[in-house]
Amino acid sequence: MKLLKIENNAGKYSIDGSSYQNIDEIGKEDIMGIMNMIMTTDTVEFDVLDVNNKIGSPAQNIIYTKLSEKFNEIKEQKTTIIDKANLKYKDAFIKYSS
Repeated sequence: MKLLKIENNAGKYSIDGSSYQNIDEIGKEDIMGIMNMIMTTDTVEFDVLDVNNKIGSPAQNIIYTKLSEKFNEIKEQKTTIIDKANLKYKDAFIKYSS
């Protein structure tokens, strides 16, 4: 599922992989939605800025670059993040599940 893409020299985002908005219109709820999709879905992908994929607007370019860097970090550290969360709440889970 592609959550960040470059189309017609514009950066776009999606929280569901089907409807896209311009990246410079993203809000905190949208960022949280993308983070949730990264953590719960194994098939998340993002277009890479390169010679073939350019963003014309300097503002969109900065936003797209920074968000894709952070989202890729989260994607790469997904297992570690989940393990740390599970470990942190393990005692509470055991205590309240019995």
